[in-house]
Amino acid sequence: MTLDKWYLDAVFPDGSAWYGYRALIRFGYFPPVHFASSHSVSASGKGTEITRWPEIREPACDGNSWEWIAPGGFRGHWQPVRSRGEELELSRDSDLKIHWSCLAPDARFDRLDPGKKEPGGASGSGYIERLQVQSGRRALPFRSLRWGHANAGDASLVWIQWARGKDLSLILENGVQVPGSIEEMPDGGVKVQTASSCWETLPGKTICDRDVRKSFSWMLVWLARGLAPSREMKILGNVRRKCGAQTWMGSGIWEHVLWR
Repeated sequence: MTLDKWYLDAVFPDGSAWYGYRALIRFGYFPPVHFASSHSVSASGKGTEITRWPEIREPACDGNSWEWIAPGGFRGHWQPVRSRGEELELSRDSDLKIHWSCLAPDARFDRLDPGKKEPGGASGSGYIERLQVQSGRRALPFRSLRWGHANAGDASLVWIQWARGKDLSLILENGVQVPGSIEEMPDGGVKVQTASSCWETLPGKTICDRDVRKSFSWMLVWLARGLAPSREMKILGNVRRKCGAQTWMGSGIWEHVLWR
């Protein structure tokens, strides 16, 4: 199986958010599967989803900014605050290769009105990443994944943690990989300690809690075998960053994904 998945999101000052996916999946000699979705989340946490299976154009980069038209016509513009983050090989095993590209760890997001080139809609903070997987396995070597990103003050944070099998702990601060620790919180969040700051997610709004296997056709789930998660919980909320005697409040999106 090969997977090429884009993930993009935006968090707005009023507590609402948007996130979307664009993926291409191949299983041997079977025809490729195209998938894209657009999720709008209100300030109260209620969400609406639009999903499309025909191929949708992938996000486009024009210089140092990104644009994407999601299912349903949602059109956004992401302008990185700093340069792009890092590109890393998360796994190099002979039967599992995972290439992760953090393309915009901290971006200014502007919603573009249909038919216009200039921003005219809501503005907020955004994020973009791309994940490319080649797998000959029936299951991933880890059974738990914690991932998320946040902004507070003039800094940004991205974290990835694999557990229950092959362990991995990865932290990007301001788009650069740094050493540090990731502590799991009971509510699905994390506390991340780096050399410069202590980041802590606060109790937030659950904007997605699903068995991914029930969101796709039985044929696709059968082809994916043990690669489809049994639970995906995504949270939108506030984040606290402490650096010495100073404290900044910000926001982020994070998730906890489980495989049986």
